[in-house]
Parts: sequence; C-alpha cells; structure tokens
Amino acid sequence: SKQVRRITSGKKNSGILGSELSTEDLDPMAFTGAGVLLEKQTPTSATIAVKLKKGSSEYTRVLTTFSMPDAIPRKTEYFKGNQLAKTVDYLNYKNFNNIQRAQSIKIMNVVKKRGTTIDFSDIIVNPKLAAKDFTPDALKENW
Repeated sequence: SKQVRRITSGKKNSGILGSELSTEDLDPMAFTGAGVLLEKQTPTSATIAVKLKKGSSEYTRVLTTFSMPDAIPRKTEYFKGNQLAKTVDYLNYKNFNNIQRAQSIKIMNVVKKRGTTIDFSDIIVNPKLAAKDFTPDALKENW
C-alpha cells in the first residue's frame, strides 16, 4: 500500500526508521557553536575537524575528508571522546548539471557493528515543483 510517512524526532542523533542514519549525519557542518579547523591537507585531499560544543551532540569531534581540488566530501568520521563511533562514506558520485551527487551513502556504527547503505536512483536535479506537489495526496500518488 502507498503510505506517506513523516520522519520527525526531537533527537537529532536517533536513527531514521531504525537505521544507522541520523539527521546529524545529513549535515555534519550544522552543529551549533562548533569550531572548525583544517586538520590535514594534501594535493589530493583535505580533512576538516569540527569540535563540538559540549552538550550540543552525543559526539565530541567530527572529521570530514574531501577529495581535492574538487572539494567533494568522501568520508565523515564521528568520535565520542577519542573513540571512533560512526563512519559515513559518500560513494559513486555522478555529475548532474555540473554538480556532483553521491549515488550511495554507507553509514557504519562502529560501536554496534551495524550499518546502513542508502542507494539513490532516478535522481532529478532542480525539477520544476510547486507546493501542491508536496501535499499528502500528491506524495501518495508518486510513492
């Protein structure tokens, strides 16, 4: 049956639909009050460290590695103290209107030894959409 499900949670770090993916994983740069530092840079990669404000997340530090010179995110690592807790790999990039998009995201909870892989297909970038396209009835039709 076609159903529309809204994903809501007061906890940014809780898994979406029982997966290892959390809303925090979708934008590791959006932590409130975080400090950002260039950790390492080579001609082919750059790693930035996000040091989180105490109490803003269950994580204490986030490292994101980008391929260079195109600055495409390749991997994000989440730490609790000095222990690696979770990794997120962005894989199989494709070019859409001169914008690189990952076709697969692999999330691995290192502590629980569980993972989730999300594969994207039929991607359309910048489609012509209106507010009426997001009503529950419209979403049911296209599910």
